[in-house]
Amino acid sequence: MTDLPDPIEQAAYYQDVNLKRVIAWFIDSMAITFITFLISLLTLGIGFFFFAGLWLIVAFFYRFLCLTIYSSTMGMRMTGIEFRQRHDRPFDGLYALLHTIGTMIAYATSLQIVSIILMLITARKQGVVDLILATVVVNHAARQSSDEIQACLEPGGSPSVPRPIGQPITPARRPQAGRGGWRGLGG
Repeated sequence: MTDLPDPIEQAAYYQDVNLKRVIAWFIDSMAITFITFLISLLTLGIGFFFFAGLWLIVAFFYRFLCLTIYSSTMGMRMTGIEFRQRHDRPFDGLYALLHTIGTMIAYATSLQIVSIILMLITARKQGVVDLILATVVVNHAARQSSDEIQACLEPGGSPSVPRPIGQPITPARRPQAGRGGWRGLGG
């Protein structure tokens, strides 16, 4: 697990992550409940008879789709945290699916209590599913600022100008106004 951010050398990655996870969970629960309510209304009230089951289905797809697209749920994005897998990569579809299935199983069993305890006592604030999949929840701002610092340290690096990995920025590669690049004043 040495390829995940070190909790001692990079403590900012994990600062207040547990509190942010709880807040994100409440935000996501309200969003899922709202979506489920809307679906129940759109089915002319039939959805209210199956509200609990419908809520679980909506929760599964909400979490899976958010993690696949953003590597975080809406609540996590609002609190500034995100999931990362090994080698500091965002979640892909497989990791999102496995994490969502694992989380649903944990919610349905007593594993969620174990997860909460583990989040409080492990250095990387990982629950059961996080430990199994070797994933972490980190502060987005800390990771982003670390990436910018790393970009500045590379030859020709600049945090404000995106570039392909491994290629230095040259004047010929910079977009220029009026030549199919940046649009705006004078373009």
